[in-house]
Amino acid sequence: MGCKIYVGKKGFLVYRLQWSNQRSWEGTNLRDTAANRKRVEADADLISREMKAGRFDYARWFPAGNKIPKADAPQQGWTVREYYQKWIQQQRPPLVRKSSERDYRQHFSRHILPRFGETSLADSTLTTRALMDFQSYLLHDAPRLKKGELGLAVKTVRNIIDGSFRAMVRDAREIDQLLTGDPFAAVQWPDRETIRRDAFTREERDKILEYFRSEEPFYYPFVFTMFWTGMRPSECTALRVGDIDLANGTISITKSRHLGEERAPKTSASRRTVKLLPHVIKVLRGAKELRVTEDDYFFKNRFRTPIDADQWRRDYWYTALRAKGIRERDFYCTRHTFISLALTAGENIKAIAEQCGTSAQMIEQHYGRYMSSDFGSRMMAEIEAETEIKTEISEGDFAKAENDEENWRPRRDLNPCYRRERPVSWAELDDGDDCW
Repeated sequence: MGCKIYVGKKGFLVYRLQWSNQRSWEGTNLRDTAANRKRVEADADLISREMKAGRFDYARWFPAGNKIPKADAPQQGWTVREYYQKWIQQQRPPLVRKSSERDYRQHFSRHILPRFGETSLADSTLTTRALMDFQSYLLHDAPRLKKGELGLAVKTVRNIIDGSFRAMVRDAREIDQLLTGDPFAAVQWPDRETIRRDAFTREERDKILEYFRSEEPFYYPFVFTMFWTGMRPSECTALRVGDIDLANGTISITKSRHLGEERAPKTSASRRTVKLLPHVIKVLRGAKELRVTEDDYFFKNRFRTPIDADQWRRDYWYTALRAKGIRERDFYCTRHTFISLALTAGENIKAIAEQCGTSAQMIEQHYGRYMSSDFGSRMMAEIEAETEIKTEISEGDFAKAENDEENWRPRRDLNPCYRRERPVSWAELDDGDDCW
């Protein structure tokens, strides 16, 4: 695996490529001179390193290479590799998220193309059985990044097959009509494991905030806001000064930031207005810079650039947890903490869902253990208070009725028993009165 430089028969430099069970010779228009060889060798070294890291993109390096299908080539009979090299060029921002492009390239270069690269995109060859065999291989025999370990996690395998591979085949079917059926529909998968929302306790939250207040005060407002608003890290790092209205105590969530790319929130519910508690307003007011515009980022790193949540987590978050003797959990768990403590405090589920940009159903499904299981306790307290008032009135009326016979005047209704001048006795009913 790697890239080497040779001199062709006509004196031009040539790349010799070998990666993922593939080989290719790619010519250049450069003569074999010292300057040209230095330039080509530098590119060859970079290509070799990308191959070893599993990030080599043939189409990016050689858009007119020998393995790139020609524009006039018939679509029928294309292989998976040929169609992928065309398809992946369209899977770039802003059409897709940067993280999706990264996953597509990694999944195809490391797993899909070595197995299906030369397979024809046709119903007769790309079958459900072939996909299930591939599934079994990935689950049990595929090498992991750690040497000596085999088999990938179910979630990873599903992302490869049911995510990246299926997305490309869907486009081949619906856009280019290369096949008619969906071989992925019948592939069976284990039930999805419920992801545990691993929230911090109130005491752990306070210890973490105390650490940042005393040891890393520069990032204290950032962490404080995460714990007390329920925002996602990608939402908080994307906040601009103009998104925060301290006068009205609100934050407008209109975008998210991940891998240095900003996009609209993932779902319509994520686009929302977050209400700020008074102590959050106080912290943010003290953290707001004086010489900023509405387009400046509110939270920045020490280099005055936007915070990269993944890098910040590695540099600061886990250090704080270890310093306070708290079990390591992801920075995203600040959101879980806000939701769990709000439920424990008895806040309305719908209000929590609107605050956090999710659904009440999701909160009930994943955070139900934080809700009170003492059903009826609050209702009974209200009923008892109401009954006590009614009882006092009823007893007073009854005492008054005993001393005033006029209070026994009959009510006018259909029951003949109530037409009497006094209550009916059991003896009278036994004498044959059929008013019941």
